[in-house]
Amino acid sequence: MTNHFPLARFLLWIPPLLWYRIIWGFSAQTASASGKVSDGLLHRILSVLSPAYARPEADIQGAAVEVLSFFERKAAHMFLYFLLVILLLVALAPFVRNILHRSAAAGVFCAVLAALDEIHQTFIPGRSGAARDVAVDLAGAAIAYGIWFLLRWVGVIRRDRRRLPAIRTWMPAGIGLLSACILPHLTQSTFSHPVFESLCQRFLENWETLDAAGKTAVLEGISPVMREMLYAGTAGVLGLMAILTLAMRRWPLPRSIIAAVSAVTLAAVCLAVLHSCCLISGLLAAATGVLLGSMVWAGCILIVKSRALLLHKEFRT
Repeated sequence: MTNHFPLARFLLWIPPLLWYRIIWGFSAQTASASGKVSDGLLHRILSVLSPAYARPEADIQGAAVEVLSFFERKAAHMFLYFLLVILLLVALAPFVRNILHRSAAAGVFCAVLAALDEIHQTFIPGRSGAARDVAVDLAGAAIAYGIWFLLRWVGVIRRDRRRLPAIRTWMPAGIGLLSACILPHLTQSTFSHPVFESLCQRFLENWETLDAAGKTAVLEGISPVMREMLYAGTAGVLGLMAILTLAMRRWPLPRSIIAAVSAVTLAAVCLAVLHSCCLISGLLAAATGVLLGSMVWAGCILIVKSRALLLHKEFRT
């Protein structure tokens, strides 16, 4: 086939290259600079999303940041490579016809780039490379793959004008509702106290120097913050599951976004009232979940529908 726009194939590599340049820039920061950036960002996020974080003393706030910083860093790793693998899948589309081969190639690229990033960190003062961070990066890519293949499968069913059994189309919504019923209650159960204590023991440098009263004060101070962050995470899962449910119900993307935002807004309000949590954090997290699902869905649409850009017979409709 004659390619009238050979440059279009290579222009698709600009977004993943720019995104990896951002990842490389984060890795080039020294340990102190990286810690200062991540802790400062986490402090601002908690100040906005958690009213409970704004109430305690400075030492309790510091403890909350130290405990949650580990999870913030791992979540950042996962998000960076979540988006990278989506960009790679789109960039590889004009060059690799078979979807499985393309997915494997994107996965190999992701693994190599993640390993290079960790090797790069070994040359930065105070930083180190770790195989477990590569695994965390690839976990983010695996989540993107899962959503990607689900939406692509839905696209094939739409194209063939087949109908899914109703129980399957509502499965993501069921997962979201189940998480909404379980996750917020974890921080209110007797199970949560030893979990928070073990987290403090692992991540707080001065934990062993505190007396019993000091440890109790720290646990009582960070527990409401952890509860509000878990509530926000639940809202994010609901947002993602809502957009996936509507995709499986064969709704168009623009209408799905509007409907998903409306549904998760109502769910976030209900959760905030039931569990006395901050509504703003729930709304922002729910919107983030909808956004992530919509980004992957838009990537699928770009590959499947954009003949003028990709110029490959696989993408003709």
